[in-house]
Amino acid sequence: MKEIFDSDFLQSPLQDYIRWVEFLPFLSYMTVTSVYGLYYLYYHPRVIRIPDWLVKGWAILLLFIYIGEGWPYHRDVAGSFGRHVNTFSEIHLPTDYRNGLHAIAPDDYQALLPLPFYHKGSENFAVEGTDRIYQTSMTLAYHTGLPIWGSFATHTSIPESKKSIQTLSPDYYHKAIRADVSSEKDVLIVYSKEQLNSYELDMLRKARKIFSNELYELYALPVNRIFESSAGERIDSFDQKVQRHELYKMDDYYVSDSSGLVLHNGFEDSPAEYSIAGTGAYQGQLSDRNPLWTSPEGILHQDSIYNLSFWFSNFGENYGQDITNVKVQVNEIMYNGNRQLLREVRPASSMVINGDWSLVELEFSPLQTGHVIEVYLRGPWRGKGDYYIDELFLREKGVDVNQILDEENGIITGLMRNNQQIFN
Repeated sequence: MKEIFDSDFLQSPLQDYIRWVEFLPFLSYMTVTSVYGLYYLYYHPRVIRIPDWLVKGWAILLLFIYIGEGWPYHRDVAGSFGRHVNTFSEIHLPTDYRNGLHAIAPDDYQALLPLPFYHKGSENFAVEGTDRIYQTSMTLAYHTGLPIWGSFATHTSIPESKKSIQTLSPDYYHKAIRADVSSEKDVLIVYSKEQLNSYELDMLRKARKIFSNELYELYALPVNRIFESSAGERIDSFDQKVQRHELYKMDDYYVSDSSGLVLHNGFEDSPAEYSIAGTGAYQGQLSDRNPLWTSPEGILHQDSIYNLSFWFSNFGENYGQDITNVKVQVNEIMYNGNRQLLREVRPASSMVINGDWSLVELEFSPLQTGHVIEVYLRGPWRGKGDYYIDELFLREKGVDVNQILDEENGIITGLMRNNQQIFN
C-alpha cells in the first residue's frame, strides 16, 4: 500500500487509478466518486496537518469501505456482461445494422427522428421510449454521425424540451422549433416496428420508406412536411360531412354518432385570468390534492371505452418549472366509497402542445356499469405555483365531436375536433 500512496496515483486519481487496477484488481470495485474522495482525504490542506500514519490508516480503512460500496454494482454488471452485443463496435455490428447503414447516405440527412419518439431529461416535458428504439436509434446515429431529434440525457433545457416534443404535435399547431431548423435536408426516421400512438403514425405517414428488415424500418421525411399545416383540409372535410348529413347536431356540437356519450365542462362558472377557450378555467396550486371533476352516476358502461381529455397550462416561473408534474388519476368510485385507480398520466408526457397549453388524454374502461368516475389531481406536496385546466371532454371512443369555433362570411375558419383546436 505504501507504493500506492507514494506514487502519482493519488496526485492524478483517474489516470493512474487504471494502471494500479492492473496490479490490484480488487481496486476496480471502487466507484469514481470513491477514487476522488480518497484522493482529497489524503491531500486536503486541513488533513495533511494530521500525523501521516493516522491519515494513511484512515485512507486504508476508507479504501476497503469504498470497495464494499462498489462491490454489488460490479457484481450486477458482471452478471450481464457479454449477454448483449456491443453494437457501437464495427467489429461486432450485427448484419441487421450493417444492411441498414448501407441504405443510408448520411450527407442526405440532417437528423435522425426515432419512432416511437422519446425525449428524456426535462421533468416538465418528457416522453419515455422503449429499450428497442433506444438501442436502434442510438446505434444508427453513432455510425452515421447524425444527431438524434430527441434526447436521452439529464437536466435538459425546459424550453428546448418543449420544442422538441412539440415536433410530434398535430401539424395544425405552430411548432416553435421551426425557427431553429436551418437545413432543408430530409430527416431520417428510424421506426423500431413497435406500437405507435396516433401522432407518431401521422408523422410516419408523411415519410417514404427506404429500408426494412425484421428489426426496424428507415424512412426519408422531407423537413417541410413536419411543419406544413393540414388545417384547411381538415376543416373542408368537416364541412363536406355536414353538407352530406353524415354528422348529427347535438346542441353546439356535430357528432359522428348521436347515441354516443359526450360530456363537456368548460369551467365557465370559474372566471380565470388564463383560459384556452371562453373566460373560465379551473385554477389549482401545484401542491393540491383534490378531485377536478366527477361524472354523473349511472351513465358509464363497463363494456365501453371512454376518452377523457382536457387542456393543462404549461407556463409559469422559470418556463413553468414543475407545473406539469401533477399526476392526473382516473378513479372508479365503488358503491362502498372505495376508489380503484384506472389510469394515471402526467401532463409532462403530452405530445400535443399548443403554445402555453398541453392536452392531457386518457382512455379507460369502467370495471362495473353505473359506477362514478372521478378525475383526481395529485400534485407534489412541496410544489409551488398555480396551474390552469380548461375544456374537459369525456366521450365514447370512436365518437367524433366537432364544434365550429370561428366563421367568416359563411366560411369556417376555426374548428374544434375531439378537443383539438384547428384554425386556418
